[in-house]
Order: sequence, then C-alpha cells, then structure tokens
Amino acid sequence: MRLHLLLLLLLLLLCFSAPHVRAQSSQARSLDAILQEYAFKALVKPKTGTIYNATTTQLPSNLTGVKIAALRLRSGSMRRRGFPSYNEFEIPKGVIAKPYVKRLVLVYQNLGNWSNSYYPLLPNYTYLAPVLGLMASNASNLSATNLPTLDVNASGDPIKVKFHHVKLPPLGAVAKCVCFDLQGSSNFTNVTGGNTCSSSSQGHFSIVVESSALPPPPPAVAPNENKTSSNKAGVI
Repeated sequence: MRLHLLLLLLLLLLCFSAPHVRAQSSQARSLDAILQEYAFKALVKPKTGTIYNATTTQLPSNLTGVKIAALRLRSGSMRRRGFPSYNEFEIPKGVIAKPYVKRLVLVYQNLGNWSNSYYPLLPNYTYLAPVLGLMASNASNLSATNLPTLDVNASGDPIKVKFHHVKLPPLGAVAKCVCFDLQGSSNFTNVTGGNTCSSSSQGHFSIVVESSALPPPPPAVAPNENKTSSNKAGVI
C-alpha cells in the first residue's frame, strides 16, 4: 500500500512540474531564436574570427539590458585552435559541432536583468551573476531565421565561462555554477577561482547561491522607539 502511495505521489509531481519545465524551455527557446536573428544582423560583411557586438539600437525596446554578439568560425579551425577569448567564454581546442557544417556562428548572450524572467531558479536560490549564453548555428545563410541549434561539445578541455561581474556570496555561503541545457534542465557544479564555470557543451550559465544562506533583513524599529529610549536615558 505504501509503495502504491509513493508511486501515485511521484506521478502527481511529474504532472504538475512537467508543464512548468516545458513552458520555461519553450519561452527560452523563443528568446534564443529572436536573439539569433538580431545577432546575425550584426554580421555585416563579416570576417571569420571577428566578434561583432549588436548595438542597443539594433535590439527591440523590450530587450533593453540584453547584450548579444556573433562570431563566425570555420568548424575545422575551432576544433584545431579553439577561440581563447569570446567575451566571458574561453573555447578550447577540440570543440566539435554536430551535424558538421563548414562554418558556424556562435551567438553570445548576456541576459542581464532578464535572467530570472527566462531562467527562473528554484525558490531557494538567488543569482549572483547574469545568465550568459553560448549557442551555435549554421553560418551558410546569414539571413536565415529560426535556425536549429547545433550540438557543440568539448572533447578535451572544457569550455570556460569567466564572469566579469559577480556579487560576493554571504559570509559562510558557497556559490555554485548553474548550467541550463536546451530542455530547460539545470545542473549545479563548483565555481573555480571565484568567477569561473566549466562545461563540456554549450548552454546558458550563471553563478548562484542558496537563498537560505542570505542574512536575514534587520528587524524593523518603530519610529518613536528610539525617541522613548533616549527620553528615559535623560531622566535623573
């Protein structure tokens, strides 16, 4: 009987949680498609191996605060040489994209103040850094939209994400890296060097801390509480 009850509870949890995961994943994928389109627009007569940052005027007003960039590379060159500094990302040798394409575009995303809107964390976690994304698309047609995302994996050293701006965690709290895959699932790993996360694949990344580790807010003081105390202190 207990086993049946446990199975029933698990099924109920799956029924309630799965739609939320699907909705979150669908919303994030829609954003990826929009940002890919605007990143490609920044590639005007692009040179291979040059980073092209989209200007704020190229983005719609409802994406104020989001930063995107595009980097076109040859697949073979990326695998042999990597790309040591693509904004916060370090791409090592041995990174392979599947299915194979001759040239690809790596779209960089910094979601800024939109991070929690598109990648809401579990209730007991708080962001210490913005969500950064790295997504790969086929570069054969730079005017194309809604391109499928290529599967990018590091066969040797991992891809590193070195965050430029990270809030300090509370005293005694331990910061964690979080990685969101294309299905919206999250995976937590250790932070190295105070600001670096590592991954064997592309995705969206940030640094977080458990909200339970945050210090409680100071107690509220009644407006005339201090006044009463000071009056009493002055009586002889």
